[in-house]
Amino acid sequence: MPLVRDGESPQVFWSVPREWTPDGVAVATPDVAQLLRFIARSPRTPTRDALMRKLLPADTVAAITPNAADLPERESTLARLEDAQARKRAVRLLYTTAKTGTDSFLSGATP
Repeated sequence: MPLVRDGESPQVFWSVPREWTPDGVAVATPDVAQLLRFIARSPRTPTRDALMRKLLPADTVAAITPNAADLPERESTLARLEDAQARKRAVRLLYTTAKTGTDSFLSGATP
């Protein structure tokens, strides 16, 4: 543990550097959501689930469906859906059906 001494005897104060974390990694707040997305999208394994339980509340972990799709063009859509879910917002989704190749709105949504 790195200690920093401040002051002279008998008034000495010891502290650790602001950026130091014990047995951990500091992740900037804007990067946390992206980090959680990558973990959530990885295949479900005991290691992944244990890590998710450390980072998120248990009910949130159970509600996340793993998605290992790695196509770059789908990343922004998936991120928007995850953000909408986290904020409990409705989403209208236009998609192309695999069976007919036509564009359709998600069932129940209107254009």
